[in-house]
Amino acid sequence: TLIFAAAFAALYATYWVIGAQAARMALPAWAEERRAEGWQVEWQDLRLRGFPSRFDTTLEAPAFADPGTGWAWQAPFLQVFALSYRPNHIIAVWPDEQTVASPYERVTVAAEKMQGSVVFEPGTALTLDRSTFVLDGIRFESSAGWSAAISEGRLATRQTTALEHHHDIGFEANLVRPAEPVLAALDPAEMLPEVIDTMRIDATVGFDAPWDRYAIE
Repeated sequence: TLIFAAAFAALYATYWVIGAQAARMALPAWAEERRAEGWQVEWQDLRLRGFPSRFDTTLEAPAFADPGTGWAWQAPFLQVFALSYRPNHIIAVWPDEQTVASPYERVTVAAEKMQGSVVFEPGTALTLDRSTFVLDGIRFESSAGWSAAISEGRLATRQTTALEHHHDIGFEANLVRPAEPVLAALDPAEMLPEVIDTMRIDATVGFDAPWDRYAIE
């Protein structure tokens, strides 16, 4: 029994090391592919920990930008956690402040809590199967002069099995303060309050292609 346990432990440790090396190499390889397409993909440090049961990846000071569209994102860090025996299910954790930029403005996103659980279909395409996100204490500040806030939000998606490339999407948020231009467009008669108690969306949305890593690339 001891010999069997020792052999199993050795095999599992070998599996974790191989998986960790593959994970450590995959992101730099993806970054080089994007740079070849003209993207900016940078980070100061990449750490991978979690032995023996998880692959915990931390990017320090990541910055991604696509000059073709003018969109960019940067943050102090990004963490991605995955169970070593179920690598297609990840937990992503964002920092308490990040920046999203477009050709028109730069938006600072502050959050008390922003994290997501994402399950992909098996395979290298990373096709989205389902996801859930927690958004608490979210605040938006734009260089264009507007601001917005969400006290508490929950977002969930899942593939619609009956329809190809369709996803069921549910969203609920409490104490929502929409951006001034959005509120003015939605409510020209000025009947809505500045802070909305509850917003809910329950929808099935169709797309022209799968939601996978190629859609982002």
